[in-house]
Amino acid sequence: MTEHLNIPVQGTDVQRLADALNAARLVGIQFELGPNPHIEWDSDASKFVPSAPFFQPGHTYADLDPAYDWRFRCDIVTTHPENGERTALGWRFFKGTWEPIAYGEDEYDLHGFVGTTVQGAPRG
Repeated sequence: MTEHLNIPVQGTDVQRLADALNAARLVGIQFELGPNPHIEWDSDASKFVPSAPFFQPGHTYADLDPAYDWRFRCDIVTTHPENGERTALGWRFFKGTWEPIAYGEDEYDLHGFVGTTVQGAPRG
């Protein structure tokens, strides 16, 4: 018999979900985890861990300081074919102009330039 369990995850609940999945594995519960942008398998540690934060397609990121008129609309995230590093492709609004841009993992800083995220594609 196959049973499906949907577990809604919000905010910091991702670590609790990873902990629950790891605990279930330890007691022998077998399961498959469908695609989930928040959880990934760490083969070195042999456990589920929260995914590293990164830009998400369909979100627009904006600086909290209105004096710094910067926004980034993420359209797609791709990975380098050899090392797997993620790159976000999209449009940046800066100094009154939209321009295409790519941001790598080393340029993502949740507590630095990224202030808020909103769904949709804003207009300049």
